[in-house]
Formats: sequence, structure tokens, C-alpha cells
Amino acid sequence: EQRKALNFDGARFLLRSDSRRNAAEHFRRWYRQTGTEWLRDRVKLLAPRVGAKPADIRVRDLGFRWASCGRARVLSFHWKLLQLPVRLVDYVIVHELTHLSHPHHDAEFWACVERAMPDWRERKEQLAESAAHYLSFGG
Repeated sequence: EQRKALNFDGARFLLRSDSRRNAAEHFRRWYRQTGTEWLRDRVKLLAPRVGAKPADIRVRDLGFRWASCGRARVLSFHWKLLQLPVRLVDYVIVHELTHLSHPHHDAEFWACVERAMPDWRERKEQLAESAAHYLSFGG
């Protein structure tokens, strides 16, 4: 018998029938809790490419933004980012890591992104093309 309202078995989500009414909140909670550790691991993997290390990683609702870089070197990621293919998540991570040393989208910023991820333009385009689909979940 399933004790938690929402479980993930590695291939699919299992939502208890008495939890359907609050399904969106259960999914948001699962993505925030599970996603934080997963994103920390991805950031650790990608940070050496950029040469930047954040003070902390957070997962929360950022409205219409995928991620943000705070003044205290804290990277915040939208929980909906975790619905994206890994290659697109990696682009967003590299983008935010680059903001740690280049706060503005100037030529130096994009040169740093290019060094860390030569195919960033393709990934950025794919992110833009699929944003409507991925951002539609959970209102």
C-alpha cells in the first residue's frame, strides 16, 4: 500500500487516489524536494567548466523565469526546470554560473558561456521552443 501521496518509482509517478484533488501541490513539493539535491550535483559537475562556485542552490517558484543569480552568490532554480531534458537544464545551470562572474549579458558573458558549452545557442533555442510546453504544468 502506498503511504505517501506521491511516489516516483524511477519510471513513472504514482499518485494515491485520495490525493488527486491536490495533485498539483504534491508534484510541486516533490520537484522542490527531490530537485534540490539533483541540481546541486549538476552544478558541481558543471561549475569547473565555468570556473565559478555558488554559495548555495535553491529550488522554488520563480514565476516566469527558469533561474536567477542572487547577489549573495545564491543560484535559484524554478522547480519546473526539473521537467526539462537534462541538456537544457545544463544550459540554464551554465548560464546562471556565468552570472556569478559576469552579471550582464555582454560579450564577455556570452564568450564565457561559449567556452563552457560550445552548443549553447542550440540549447537556448530548444529551451525557447519548448518553454510553453514545460511551463504549462501546474499553473
